[in-house]
Amino acid sequence: MKSNDLDKLKQYFEEYSGIQIFLKSNITIEQANEFADKLKDLKYLKDVNVLSKEDSYNELKNRIGNRVGSIEQFTVPNKIRAKCYYLDDISLLDENGYFEKVKSAITEVDANNIIDNIVTTGIIEIYNKEGMKGVEEYIEKSNYIENKEKNNANNSEDVTQKINNKQVVRSGIINDIDDKYIYYSDSDSKKLSFEKDLFSYINGRTFKDLNVSDLKVGDYIDVNNKQIFVFRNLTGEELNQELLYNFTLTNEERIMYVNSIEIEDINIIDSNKAIVKIKYGDIIGENLTSEKFSTLVEFNENTKYYSKGNNIHNVNELENAKGNINSIILKKDSINKKNPAIVISFECDDT
Repeated sequence: MKSNDLDKLKQYFEEYSGIQIFLKSNITIEQANEFADKLKDLKYLKDVNVLSKEDSYNELKNRIGNRVGSIEQFTVPNKIRAKCYYLDDISLLDENGYFEKVKSAITEVDANNIIDNIVTTGIIEIYNKEGMKGVEEYIEKSNYIENKEKNNANNSEDVTQKINNKQVVRSGIINDIDDKYIYYSDSDSKKLSFEKDLFSYINGRTFKDLNVSDLKVGDYIDVNNKQIFVFRNLTGEELNQELLYNFTLTNEERIMYVNSIEIEDINIIDSNKAIVKIKYGDIIGENLTSEKFSTLVEFNENTKYYSKGNNIHNVNELENAKGNINSIILKKDSINKKNPAIVISFECDDT
């Protein structure tokens, strides 16, 4: 065998061979990530990453479409995928023996017995049967299939130039991110994409700068004047904290207001003070979540009232604002305290 064949074979092995570690069905994504961190210390493995059940489902759906069925019917558990270094003498061409070494090293660090099965994919066996030509044909076919699947999944309109030209570009939810592009779908399921390193990113709720590395699949993006506003796909208290922070921003600082503010209860303390329970949802409506939150706020003698019908001037007239609230600005250092947050200003559409 030619030495350059051996060099190429080792290179191909480390690039195209790999290993998948299927975890038991009761193993959580947190446990999978913890185990993956241990595997990263093994000398045999590189590019170790965790694939959740949802990740595997989406991969298969991109490949075969709706034939995959619903995610509830999908039985593949959380798993770990990695590539392998070839550390033995490549001229031995003993791929199976090498993979056994790798699998033994993996099982040795499985202290909690969470592995269900280990599956390997190699190319040296192809070499043994078909030579280097067979290996290269296999690689060519693999690359073709991978590129075809990616193109099918991300067959999108490139709107990079439109963003640069400050043209109107529709908003939507990110469904993929690669080394160069962000791919997303608008409300009509039209697929769009843009070059990710050409633009700046801002958190749409807090108006704080984001790095492109902060963006995740599932986030909602809105393009405005060559800037990308990102509404992170959050739930629970993490989302609530961003919405509360949005309440503290002035009109000049805000991109958008907290959506659908409602007054649930008014407790008048005296002629100048009331403790009010408000209910609110996400800024972008239900594009990401229908989750609602409630909090107590304090109206007092320093609160400024703005009403379209000029009917609300004090706490005794707040009943007229139910269902008509446009915005509330809270004192920044009063949120997340034991006492209700203080309302600086209040605007509604009473008639």
